[in-house]
Amino acid sequence: MKIVSSEQMKKIDEECIGQGISGLTLMERAGEGFVKILKNKFTNLNKKNVLILSGKGNNGGDGLVVARKLFETGSKVKVLLSAGENDLSDNAKTNFDKAKNLGVNFIEYNEEMQCVFREEIEKADLIVDAIFGTGLKSELPVSMMELFKQVNNSKKFIAACDIPSGVNGTTGKVANFCICADLTVTFGLPKSGLFLLPGRNFTGEVMVVDIGVPSSIIEKVKVKERLSDWQEIEGMVPRRDKKDVYKNNFGHVLILAGSVGMTGAAELTCQAAIRTGAGLVTLAIAEDLNHIMEVKLTEVMTLPLPAMNRKILPLKSFKKIMDFIEKRNISVLAMGPGLSMDRDMGKLLENILLNIQIPCVLDADALNFLAEKKEILKKTRAKLIITPHPGELARLLGKNTLNVQKERIKWAKELAAEYNLICLLKGYQTIITDGDILYLNSTGNPGMASAGMGDVLTGMIAGLIAQMMGEVSQKNCFSVQELLMAAARAGAYLHGLAGDFASREKGEVSLIASDLLGKIPEVIMNRKK
Repeated sequence: MKIVSSEQMKKIDEECIGQGISGLTLMERAGEGFVKILKNKFTNLNKKNVLILSGKGNNGGDGLVVARKLFETGSKVKVLLSAGENDLSDNAKTNFDKAKNLGVNFIEYNEEMQCVFREEIEKADLIVDAIFGTGLKSELPVSMMELFKQVNNSKKFIAACDIPSGVNGTTGKVANFCICADLTVTFGLPKSGLFLLPGRNFTGEVMVVDIGVPSSIIEKVKVKERLSDWQEIEGMVPRRDKKDVYKNNFGHVLILAGSVGMTGAAELTCQAAIRTGAGLVTLAIAEDLNHIMEVKLTEVMTLPLPAMNRKILPLKSFKKIMDFIEKRNISVLAMGPGLSMDRDMGKLLENILLNIQIPCVLDADALNFLAEKKEILKKTRAKLIITPHPGELARLLGKNTLNVQKERIKWAKELAAEYNLICLLKGYQTIITDGDILYLNSTGNPGMASAGMGDVLTGMIAGLIAQMMGEVSQKNCFSVQELLMAAARAGAYLHGLAGDFASREKGEVSLIASDLLGKIPEVIMNRKK
């Protein structure tokens, strides 16, 4: 599903008007769609007392259309105008006149009438917020804050037009105060700020009203941000449609992971890759740890490598790894989970990255190492997917983690563009971007803030790449870059969905990474539900 910034939606509106679709027409369609959704939510809407908070701009105009349409259904409607009648925009004024002529009651907001507004809020069954839309550029007027507090504290059902007043439609940043909606009905295309924190905390359920924007206009504006949903992801999940196949058709994953005290990371990564459908998975591990992994893993093969006393892989393991990649026709290499930050391990990773050309998924300690040697990212000929959490991305950028979290989209896109890779920034609404196109993931839950979850994700993405690289699925992608983007998107979505399914049984507090492994088959079969 495509999502837009406030600026892009403004351009779309302007293009519509330029093609003969008036602002009033767009406003009418928005209001009609809003009321239709309310009718589906409330079976006795015509008997409800509805208080509509209306601003002076186009968002207020949308609210005034809603007022008129509700009044026509029989609802008891009262409109609180946050501005004087003469301050309304042209389209808002037109709809004000229509509603007033119809008999809708209006009250003009005045700070000295707080008692009156408190009474109106108490009498209302439903409150519609249409004061500030996506055009809000600054903090809320102090005069509005007391009203907003009364509305939020009322415990009445609050439905917002397009975006809750006080939330930035592009970044999700919140002004000094904002409306906390139970439902947000957004118009045309969803705004990115509805899905980004902290704004997402104030939107409630988000629904979209089609206001008839021609697809040609959306293409012209070049909308490059999307929210991943099952309808899109389903087509990316590899299938087993052919009868005459064998394991090599579904790729071979080589995983370089695990060290003393962190063999669990290697196990989770390997199990996730094989569960996601890779034909073959091999774990490259220090020979001193091999006996542990052969107990932990059944379907996964191991590549024991000579290790030093600390059970760390030295540089001399490089040749054996490279020979294995070539002779066994490895489809994808995953590196990082539980590797440790040993200097010799870092040298080994550096040599591998400077010499391989196959796709590579990098996570955890591989990223921590690269933070000290970022030039390798520009020198490698491998196509990369990196899967940092905010702290790891901050280290790669030389930034503060808090600053990265405040502008997740900006920094993920910047790093992906600079190093020509795909960046999957983990966290709420995981971001997947190649520096140009960007996707927000819509699955997952707070219970997944737990050790080992990233290891499972790395394995799932690697398993998907292996299958997509095989002849069975390669026809679905036009380039390796598109293939990797599809694998990153599908991996993030299925990973989050597995977490959601598991949380229904285990709860969020007790959710652990291995719970997701048992849910991978269920989420892959989700297409049948």
